[in-house]
This record gives sequence, C-alpha cells and structure tokens, in this order.
Amino acid sequence: MSNLSNYPISSLQPAWTPDGCVLATPIYIDIEVNHQNGSDLSFSTLSNFLSAFLPAPLINGASPGVLCDWWANSWVTNANDTGNFVNAINANCSSQVCDAVDWPGDPDIAGIGVCNQRRRS
Repeated sequence: MSNLSNYPISSLQPAWTPDGCVLATPIYIDIEVNHQNGSDLSFSTLSNFLSAFLPAPLINGASPGVLCDWWANSWVTNANDTGNFVNAINANCSSQVCDAVDWPGDPDIAGIGVCNQRRRS
C-alpha cells in the first residue's frame, strides 16, 4: 500500500537526467506554455513521471490514479512548492523544453532562438 499522503512535493528531488527531463518536460509545457491548470494535466503524463521519480517505498502498490490524486492535492494545498517544482523543470531541462515547444514564426523573435541563446549562455 502506498504512503503518499504525508509526502510533501518539496521533498521530490528528481535526478535531472535527459530521460528524466523527457518525462518532466510535458508537465512544464502544459502548465507554463499552454497555461493548463496543474491539477488537470494528462493522466498518463503525470503517472509516468511520478512512477519514475517518487521514491519506490512510497509508491509501492500505488495505482496511477493514486499518484495523480497526490499531485492534484499537492497542487491545491502546496501551490508555492508545486510551482517551484514546475519552475525547476525548466531550470534543469531547458534544452528539452526548448526543443519540445512548438514555436511559430521567426525563431529569433518568437522564442526558440532566444531560448537556445539562453541555453548557450
């Protein structure tokens, strides 16, 4: 049985590897780029990410629904910590975020050129 109820999102410390960033990037894009409510993210996106990054003893036996409920509860009850976590995705995975965002128009004006320039600096 999982024991997520007392686990604060501020304790979630992912290993920001390229594979981890691949799982985290859609969360950042949905919230910050697409302005989607953090409690309404894709079930599969969240459950895949949380299954990979929450400590195994906490998620032992947890269904994807339990994981997503934990995220939604964290989003509502710990908004600052959850927002800080979402910002950490961009801070640690900016390359993957920039590559995944659909930037229309001139890339140097619309964002990807600026984003890539930020990565190089």
